[in-house]
Amino acid sequence: MSVGRVKELIVEKQRDVNRVMTPRIQDRMTTGYEACNMESGPGMYDRMKSHMTKHVSATKTVMFSDASVLLLDQLNGLQVLIICIAVAASSVSDFLCRR
Repeated sequence: MSVGRVKELIVEKQRDVNRVMTPRIQDRMTTGYEACNMESGPGMYDRMKSHMTKHVSATKTVMFSDASVLLLDQLNGLQVLIICIAVAASSVSDFLCRR
């Protein structure tokens, strides 16, 4: 595998890691979004604001903890990938230097 391809692979995996939190948080926000979506008529903005404030207050700890665990898992996977590539490159280098 070329150095350029290794760099592309790592950048691609970094992008995947960066995208992992948003869907998880969006899933946790669904209940709040649905409550807001049900509102209409005079004063709806204030009621929507109240729904979101209550929902975020009630779920923020679990929501961000859950997303953080997912992010750390993804980062650990990226770290393992980088270590594997480095070990493989080192092994090839050692083999070629012995010849």
